[in-house]
Amino acid sequence: MRVRKHLGVTQREMSDLLGAGRNTWQNYERGGQVPGGKIITALIEKGINANWILTGKGEMLMVDDLQKAADKKQAVKNGGIPPAGMVKAFALRETGRPGWFVKLATSLITPKPFEAPEAKDLFALITEDTSLTPYGIDPKNLIFCSAETAPQNGNLVFVERVDSLAATGMYWEGDTKGDVSLETYAPSVDGLPQEVITLEIPAKMISKVSLITHIKPSL
Repeated sequence: MRVRKHLGVTQREMSDLLGAGRNTWQNYERGGQVPGGKIITALIEKGINANWILTGKGEMLMVDDLQKAADKKQAVKNGGIPPAGMVKAFALRETGRPGWFVKLATSLITPKPFEAPEAKDLFALITEDTSLTPYGIDPKNLIFCSAETAPQNGNLVFVERVDSLAATGMYWEGDTKGDVSLETYAPSVDGLPQEVITLEIPAKMISKVSLITHIKPSL
């Protein structure tokens, strides 16, 4: 249950997330048999301590500095910025119908490949088209990146929490002077190499989001 609370998902969502049957996960939460290697590996990839999974001893999260982790959690709670383990990145591809894109893949982002940027370093992008995708990317849902990957580099991801809540915040707008290139990686399928997806979208730069004030459901 602590793992689910950390990730912010239900039992059913946790089972789907780990590729396990619901009964398997329920048995594990009740203190039954430890799940198989595939599930353990999936949990480790979410930042859960392997020793804690197997024995129930030690710290649940794999962190070197527990105080730093606690401070970060408090900052997340106060600012509403989703921690890295609670976000997923979407790869989008144009369908041929202007302004409409299809979601190619969804992959959970863990702390190693993606660090949720600090509020003071947060840049965000907001799309102008309310019908950008049939999957419901609302213009109030933010695309953000850190100062190290500024928008002109095209290194952006659309971020949504795994519980389908998207961060919105107080911001002021600045012009990007044209379309912005959104580039991300589609996870490999059936052993094929990862595919780089580049998407040109009309967008406005949201300069320096100082505080994420609340979350709202995605449409």
